[in-house]
Amino acid sequence: MCNLVIDIPAEFESTKRFQGTIGHKVNHKFDPNSIYIVFDSPRYGIINALQSKIEIKQDEEFFANYGYQPESAPNWYIDLFLEFAKENVVGEEILQRYKITKQMREQLREK
Repeated sequence: MCNLVIDIPAEFESTKRFQGTIGHKVNHKFDPNSIYIVFDSPRYGIINALQSKIEIKQDEEFFANYGYQPESAPNWYIDLFLEFAKENVVGEEILQRYKITKQMREQLREK
Protein backbone atom coordinates (compact mmCIF):
# COMPACT_ATOMS: atom_id res chain seq x y z
CA MET A 1 0.00 0.00 0.00
CA CYS A 2 1.10 3.51 -0.74
CA ASN A 3 1.02 6.36 1.75
CA LEU A 4 1.68 9.08 -0.82
CA VAL A 5 -0.84 11.67 -1.93
CA ILE A 6 -0.68 13.27 -5.35
CA ASP A 7 -1.86 16.87 -5.14
CA ILE A 8 -1.75 18.62 -8.51
CA PRO A 9 -2.34 22.40 -8.32
CA ALA A 10 -5.36 23.52 -10.36
CA GLU A 11 -3.21 25.39 -12.90
CA PHE A 12 -1.48 22.10 -13.87
CA GLU A 13 -4.53 19.81 -14.07
CA SER A 14 -4.94 20.23 -17.82
CA THR A 15 -2.44 18.41 -20.04
CA LYS A 16 -2.43 21.55 -22.20
CA ARG A 17 -0.52 23.34 -19.42
CA PHE A 18 1.44 20.48 -17.86
CA GLN A 19 3.05 17.74 -19.91
CA GLY A 20 6.04 16.68 -17.80
CA THR A 21 4.12 13.59 -16.71
CA ILE A 22 0.58 12.34 -16.96
CA GLY A 23 0.82 10.07 -13.92
CA HIS A 24 -1.86 12.11 -12.15
CA LYS A 25 -4.33 11.12 -14.87
CA VAL A 26 -4.19 7.41 -13.97
CA ASN A 27 -7.40 5.96 -12.58
CA HIS A 28 -7.77 3.56 -9.68
CA LYS A 29 -8.46 -0.18 -9.85
CA PHE A 30 -7.92 -2.91 -7.24
CA ASP A 31 -6.61 -5.25 -9.95
CA PRO A 32 -4.52 -2.70 -11.88
CA ASN A 33 -2.53 -3.13 -15.07
CA SER A 34 0.29 -0.93 -13.77
CA ILE A 35 2.08 0.01 -10.55
CA TYR A 36 3.73 3.09 -9.08
CA ILE A 37 7.52 2.99 -8.93
CA VAL A 38 10.25 5.41 -7.87
CA PHE A 39 11.97 6.87 -10.91
CA ASP A 40 14.94 9.21 -11.32
CA SER A 41 13.78 11.68 -13.98
CA PRO A 42 16.45 13.76 -15.74
CA ARG A 43 14.05 16.72 -15.63
CA TYR A 44 12.36 16.39 -12.20
CA GLY A 45 14.69 14.22 -10.12
CA ILE A 46 13.20 11.46 -7.96
CA ILE A 47 9.48 11.10 -8.76
CA ASN A 48 6.71 8.53 -8.69
CA ALA A 49 6.30 6.96 -12.09
CA LEU A 50 4.02 4.34 -13.56
CA GLN A 51 5.20 0.98 -14.84
CA SER A 52 2.86 -1.34 -16.72
CA LYS A 53 2.48 -4.92 -15.55
CA ILE A 54 1.22 -6.00 -18.98
CA GLU A 55 1.35 -4.64 -22.49
CA ILE A 56 -0.96 -1.62 -22.76
CA LYS A 57 -2.38 -1.29 -26.23
CA GLN A 58 -3.35 1.93 -27.97
CA ASP A 59 -6.61 3.39 -26.58
CA GLU A 60 -6.40 1.23 -23.43
CA GLU A 61 -6.41 2.97 -20.09
CA PHE A 62 -3.73 2.79 -17.40
CA PHE A 63 -4.92 1.78 -13.93
CA ALA A 64 -3.06 1.73 -10.62
CA ASN A 65 -4.11 0.85 -7.09
CA TYR A 66 -4.16 4.13 -5.17
CA GLY A 67 -3.48 2.27 -1.93
CA TYR A 68 -5.53 4.49 0.37
CA GLN A 69 -5.65 3.40 4.00
CA PRO A 70 -9.27 2.54 4.89
CA GLU A 71 -9.44 4.94 7.84
CA SER A 72 -8.60 7.92 5.60
CA ALA A 73 -10.01 6.71 2.28
CA PRO A 74 -12.78 8.61 0.51
CA ASN A 75 -16.21 6.98 0.47
CA TRP A 76 -15.99 6.11 -3.24
CA TYR A 77 -12.84 4.09 -2.54
CA ILE A 78 -14.43 2.04 0.24
CA ASP A 79 -17.55 1.46 -1.86
CA LEU A 80 -15.40 0.35 -4.79
CA PHE A 81 -13.40 -1.97 -2.54
CA LEU A 82 -16.56 -3.55 -1.15
CA GLU A 83 -17.88 -4.07 -4.69
CA PHE A 84 -14.54 -5.57 -5.74
CA ALA A 85 -14.56 -7.81 -2.67
CA LYS A 86 -18.08 -9.02 -3.45
CA GLU A 87 -17.36 -9.66 -7.15
CA ASN A 88 -14.08 -11.43 -6.42
CA VAL A 89 -15.24 -13.47 -3.44
CA VAL A 90 -12.89 -11.69 -1.09
CA GLY A 91 -13.17 -13.36 2.28
CA GLU A 92 -13.31 -11.91 5.75
CA GLU A 93 -9.53 -12.38 6.02
CA ILE A 94 -8.95 -9.84 3.24
CA LEU A 95 -11.48 -7.42 4.73
CA GLN A 96 -9.61 -7.66 8.03
CA ARG A 97 -6.29 -7.08 6.27
CA TYR A 98 -7.75 -3.88 4.85
CA LYS A 99 -9.07 -3.16 8.37
CA ILE A 100 -12.62 -2.76 7.08
CA THR A 101 -14.98 -3.88 9.81
CA LYS A 102 -18.72 -4.34 9.53
CA GLN A 103 -19.21 -1.26 11.73
CA MET A 104 -16.86 0.78 9.54
CA ARG A 105 -18.74 -0.27 6.39
CA GLU A 106 -22.03 0.88 7.94
CA GLN A 107 -20.54 4.20 9.12
CA LEU A 108 -19.00 4.93 5.73
CA ARG A 109 -22.26 4.23 3.94
CA GLU A 110 -23.99 6.76 6.22
CA LYS A 111 -21.61 9.59 5.23
